[in-house]
Amino acid sequence: KVLFPFTNEINTVLDHHNSYWRLFDGYFLLLDQYFIDEGYLDRIYEDLTNFKLKGVLEEFKEALQNFIEGNNKDTIFYACKSFESLLKSFLNNNDLEAKILISEIINNGLLQDMPDEVIKGFGNTVFHSLLFLRNKLGGHGQGSDEIKVNKSIAELALNLSKIFTIFLLNRNIELEGKFLNTKKIENEENEISDEIFF
Repeated sequence: KVLFPFTNEINTVLDHHNSYWRLFDGYFLLLDQYFIDEGYLDRIYEDLTNFKLKGVLEEFKEALQNFIEGNNKDTIFYACKSFESLLKSFLNNNDLEAKILISEIINNGLLQDMPDEVIKGFGNTVFHSLLFLRNKLGGHGQGSDEIKVNKSIAELALNLSKIFTIFLLNRNIELEGKFLNTKKIENEENEISDEIFF
């Protein structure tokens, strides 16, 4: 079922005419072929909107916009910020730092059906990869020497944020709404808008 018919129709027309422009959350963005071929935006936009995670979506959109504009450090910063906001939403706790959020979500049963050795190492081995990039390249002072961040590293951070977001939302569904209500929004009037803000 298409939840955003106007957006879908506009992007279908743009795709039909081989345009790299796409409508995303009320804004037109000029994307490269990679994003279009991978359907990069569709899943993340629908999932975050369906779960009413507007703040997470806004931060992911900020990461994407910075990537398009070539602001690689800010891409990493906002990609990690989006992931951190999703963890806060899952735990309903806005006070913890990212490292503690990761420990808490795992301790609260995110991987409850996985082997113990996976549960024990998952946070540090998997989720901390994005925090590592943020801490070393995008989020903290760089000292006396300027650190150059290439596009490929920024793209890695953006992709990690996207994949972690989809993974967490999928796990929530598999766990029958353990962290978020799994009831999807279905054309709720006055809640979903395809208004274009320009």
